[in-house]
Amino acid sequence: MSTSSTESEAIQQRMQQVRASLGIEVRDLVDNARAMTDWRHYWRGHPGLCSAGAAVLGYFLVPARRGVQADMKRMTEDVVRAQASVLPKSPVPPGLARRLMGEIAGLAVGFAVKRGLQAVEERLTNGDSTAGGSNGPQPERVKPKRRSP
Repeated sequence: MSTSSTESEAIQQRMQQVRASLGIEVRDLVDNARAMTDWRHYWRGHPGLCSAGAAVLGYFLVPARRGVQADMKRMTEDVVRAQASVLPKSPVPPGLARRLMGEIAGLAVGFAVKRGLQAVEERLTNGDSTAGGSNGPQPERVKPKRRSP
């Protein structure tokens, strides 16, 4: 019986050692997995290699740039086509009545501006600051009475 009890004790001790080392090994495995998936770990260890890898990856991921001259030519053609569709082929000259009305309207606007400037100049030279333009005595301002609470 002593052999079977010593064997069972040995097995139990070995199981306790395996359990203890298994916990440590699992923690090490988790730490290693975190380090493998963390890009900062690789950047700290090999910054030059990571920069080169990022440049190569960017070169393949970003599409090639087309020629600027070809783009300008295409854009110019698009603008010419758009202008051709919007602008009439032969502009119709305005009639005599329309030109005459345009001239009269221009003269009227010019006259109105001139009269407005003359009125402003007259007020400034006379020193009149009232909106009504009266040169008589100014009415006295009355202060409103305060209500007691």
